[in-house]
Amino acid sequence: MIGAVKGVVTADTIYWPTGVIRLDAGLGFEVDPSRRGHPEIGPGAIIDVTPGPPWRLVPTLAPSTDSR
Repeated sequence: MIGAVKGVVTADTIYWPTGVIRLDAGLGFEVDPSRRGHPEIGPGAIIDVTPGPPWRLVPTLAPSTDSR
């Protein structure tokens, strides 16, 4: 999961989900607290963020970098 603040992505806004949990108002994600960042991002990146809801799921076609 990648979080962006005004298009800025840092290692502290990249999380690796380990599971999905049901919440009162929908779904949430369990994440691995010891794993943050991604080797492709390095110290940070700037991405285009389109107007819309404060969060959305965007599927990727990229292969997983983790064999778990």
